[in-house]
Amino acid sequence: MAEQTAKLAVEIGLGRLPIELRLRVWEETWPATRLIEVTLPPGPGVAPQRTKPSRQVGDERITAWDSVSTRLEDVSCRPYSMPVALQVCRESRDHTLKTYRRLQHSHVPDCCFYFDPRRDILWLHRDLSQFDMSSLGLVQRVLFKDVERYEDSGADKKQRRRELLEMIESMGCVRDVMVLVHWTSIADLDDRTEGIETLYDWMQYYMYMLDENWEMLDGHEWTLQFLSTWDEFGVCFQGSETRLWGNAREGPPYGCPSHDVVYRKRLVERFPNKFMENMAVPPSLSPSLAEDGSYYDLGTYRRPVTTHSSEAQIWFDRGLVWSYGFNHEESAACFQRAIELDPEFAMAYWGLAYALGPNYNKPWDFFEGRERETTVERTHRAVKRAGELSAKVSPVEGAIIEALKYRYPRSQLTDDEANDPEEWKRVWNKEYADAMGTTYKAFPDDLDVATLYVDALMNLTPWKLWDLRTGEPAPGAYTLEAKQALERAFAQPGGDTHPGLLHLWIHLIEMSSHPEDGLAKAENLRKLVPDSGHLNHMPSHLDILCGLYKDSVVANSNAIRADETYLARAGPMNFYTLYRSHNYHFLIYGAMFSGQSRIALETAAQLEATLPESLLRVESPPMADWLEAFVPLRIHILIRFGRWHDIIATPLPEDRNLYSATTATLHYAKGVALAALGRVEEADEERVKFRRAHESVPKSRTLFNNAVVDILGVASAMLDGEIEYRRGNFDQAFEHLRTAIDRDDNLPYDEPWGWMQPTRHAYSALLLEQGRVEDALAVYKADLGVDDTLPRAQQHRNNVWSLHGYHECLVKLGRHDEARQVEPRLNAALEVADVPIKASCFCRLHI
Repeated sequence: MAEQTAKLAVEIGLGRLPIELRLRVWEETWPATRLIEVTLPPGPGVAPQRTKPSRQVGDERITAWDSVSTRLEDVSCRPYSMPVALQVCRESRDHTLKTYRRLQHSHVPDCCFYFDPRRDILWLHRDLSQFDMSSLGLVQRVLFKDVERYEDSGADKKQRRRELLEMIESMGCVRDVMVLVHWTSIADLDDRTEGIETLYDWMQYYMYMLDENWEMLDGHEWTLQFLSTWDEFGVCFQGSETRLWGNAREGPPYGCPSHDVVYRKRLVERFPNKFMENMAVPPSLSPSLAEDGSYYDLGTYRRPVTTHSSEAQIWFDRGLVWSYGFNHEESAACFQRAIELDPEFAMAYWGLAYALGPNYNKPWDFFEGRERETTVERTHRAVKRAGELSAKVSPVEGAIIEALKYRYPRSQLTDDEANDPEEWKRVWNKEYADAMGTTYKAFPDDLDVATLYVDALMNLTPWKLWDLRTGEPAPGAYTLEAKQALERAFAQPGGDTHPGLLHLWIHLIEMSSHPEDGLAKAENLRKLVPDSGHLNHMPSHLDILCGLYKDSVVANSNAIRADETYLARAGPMNFYTLYRSHNYHFLIYGAMFSGQSRIALETAAQLEATLPESLLRVESPPMADWLEAFVPLRIHILIRFGRWHDIIATPLPEDRNLYSATTATLHYAKGVALAALGRVEEADEERVKFRRAHESVPKSRTLFNNAVVDILGVASAMLDGEIEYRRGNFDQAFEHLRTAIDRDDNLPYDEPWGWMQPTRHAYSALLLEQGRVEDALAVYKADLGVDDTLPRAQQHRNNVWSLHGYHECLVKLGRHDEARQVEPRLNAALEVADVPIKASCFCRLHI
């Protein structure tokens, strides 16, 4: 390995980083805003001066602050990720060179960088003389390299290279490494320039060499320290958290309380950078602790496993509960922390591999090419390490670890697998499910084994467990096997309060023809894990299906409160943002069905605030494809409550490519609003714009389980129907509306359903307006589930809109006894609504 390293060093050369490294700097990141105030040390006869570097971000030019007392909250900025740190180093060098050439300084500043790849950290510190090395509590051994006073440009670069190689080679035998590089008093401009270039090149070179030689370092914990004096603040890329210190004399985070930071922002990267790719355990995973060091309230569930560290056991339990709550990023961070506390913790490596892999809401299909390759490699390495450490674990732990090997059998795909992606995903999932089936047969009373077995079965056909029309298990699905395993587990002690079992039970039963069968178990899940937003939300899947809209609003309000706690610590740059948006979406959906306009609009505003444009502009992962379709939910609320003038007054997005779903939805809404106001010609113009916008929406844009282009297909038929209705072409209008209903019914199963306002509500309201009472009654009965016309998943029981229409039809038809039977449910629903309900759709203008 030493020979390989030496050869690599010769090939690269100091200051000669390969072009592919420079080009890769921005991969999997978005442009970082560099906000660094540089204080130039005084040279002979030159007073200290400050420069104000700036960087273009979109249409906005950001300029650094004038003094360290200025708070970074006042400056629009974006955090760095580790690949960007390399670019920052290079840009810092270029900026410093330019500054020194202009000012003719004769003194080169000292430099202090602290890089900890275990946590993906880059720190910059101000002054070596003020730097307290004792504050580095984790450093057990210091390798001290003092390269002083390179007075001329003929310094021995070969000697420096040898020292570099010696340092890298030594990392195989030390736990932590600190490297001090110190330049001062360069004699003339050319020498100063070389000193500055060398300083930054060394930093980049160290990082590059470490990047390419992980195998040498495998199994060792280490840090790499560079020291600097000219930056007036410290920067810390710690895991997914960025910290900046206004006064770096406070030292690095080991000696600086987190509440003293000037600015802090979280960035959780779904796609690993180069450093993470080459690690069996991703070093940047870091649990999101509160500033006081406290953690989330995850309830009381525990699973004792084999470890010598009680603290590692705590983090394992947290990771397991988070995985059951589908926050897999935080789960992986907890398992990573457990590994740090006990490097021989086999089940923690298992947990890491399990959390990083596919799941019910993120199957292999959701992994992009680069991410998929990286995940395959990382998960394989982690489960392989778990197997290597499994000699001393219990039999059930060994069986669980052995089963997971089938999910990640190789560190990379074979050529045949790469050419046939559907086949390898099917085979790997099936072989893992079979292996978990064997484990389940050996340990049928183990609740976690049962959970993992059911999870493996459900992941064979995610969201396709039942045939919605027949109510029978879907072809090829292992629905009944999963149901039997869950029911057996619930009969075991503790089964009724197991977060994983309860969660999977709701997902299993929600698509069945009897979702009410899951309500009792769902009740047990409410507040079982107080700070898990997703688990607090899950009972609402059944609430909605059973017409318990008030309960759904409460459940999602609790979920959002929990999510706000997580957001405050973890930030929005994570896959869990999709789950958070889902909870807002669900609350809006329940509020719309119950006629609660205020709650719906307030929730839409909260949702929009958590989906800033900067988030949607992240291309890898494709945040816009996953999240932008949540933005136009407000538009659906305005339609639901007949806010026609508000719709017309709503401006179109400035960037209609980024906000393609929003743009198309707004054109649709404006067309409906204009038609309802009798401005048919203008509505027709909006229809033309809608169709053009619809064609511009990427096929990759989704709203959970639905493609936006398919959802907008419903809108297209709806808009055609609304316009033809206002023209008096009633038969043609109703034909278009029936087409909308058919498209609505054939959207893939999702909760909330892909189309926010049931198409039958507009159709039946307009039928009733035209005196076609019997036809309208049949539509209302189907929507409410009074008969079995519709599959259970497409019924909207007890919704105030159809209850009103159903009751009105019965009264008009003289069926007063039936009407009186409906009245208690209607009155109860009307009490919750905050707007007068006079029709099932505000598009009905004549009551």
